[in-house]
Amino acid sequence: MKKLLIILMIAATALFCAGCGESTEDNSTEPTAEPSTQLHTMPPSEAEQLEWAPVDCEISLESSTAIYAESADFLTFALAGSTDEDCELRFILNDETALMLSSQDAGISYYLTVNGKVLKGEVSFNDDFTQVTMKGGYTYGNLCVLATEIRGL
Repeated sequence: MKKLLIILMIAATALFCAGCGESTEDNSTEPTAEPSTQLHTMPPSEAEQLEWAPVDCEISLESSTAIYAESADFLTFALAGSTDEDCELRFILNDETALMLSSQDAGISYYLTVNGKVLKGEVSFNDDFTQVTMKGGYTYGNLCVLATEIRGL
């Protein structure tokens, strides 16, 4: 058994030395080119990929006179942007709620509440009312904390 172990150790050492030895092939003295820095392959607006997450909190879309959407009407949400100036929360609404909102008067001022707290950002909609956007009123760090709360964490 000891002889077999010694032979295996010698063979492993020989393989290690052969594999780790310097290669004499292709020893060119040409310097390698320094890689160039590439900033973007696409403009940032096209490269933006949002991470959509389910809404898992008590949330509502309200005005001073009515409630237009509740937790079950919000399908998913995402945090967009990366600075205090461009950060915003985006919510996807179900089709029934979007249809109802599209038939409302244009002059209504909407706001969002999360777990009973009124959010201070400006609420807007896309053309077909399937997406709600809340922008302003918070720093990027505060919106990250709010997004964690909306996820139910």
